[in-house]
Amino acid sequence: DATLELVDGTAGVLYTVYVDNTANTSTQVYVKLYNATATANVTFGTTAPHYILPVAAGKTKQFCFPDGLGYDGLVVGTSTSSGTEGNSSTGPTNAVVLRIGLTT
Repeated sequence: DATLELVDGTAGVLYTVYVDNTANTSTQVYVKLYNATATANVTFGTTAPHYILPVAAGKTKQFCFPDGLGYDGLVVGTSTSSGTEGNSSTGPTNAVVLRIGLTT
């Protein structure tokens, strides 16, 4: 949902993000990744995401970064709005499953 989640509070490298949006058959979602060590360091809908990963309605998608994307901490949120905007009122109706491959 549009609630921010702390994936990793320490430095690491992101390699893959698998997104399952099959429960939202008519809604595209945007997975927003933030280089932050805590959810308190991000204001969803105001803080600019470092990466935005779009996933079509009713689809799954895997994003791969062979060289990895370094981060100081990793926070994630999912929205139905692209870009910086998006808050709890613009979250998807149904669950979006994320599987994140990283090293710390």
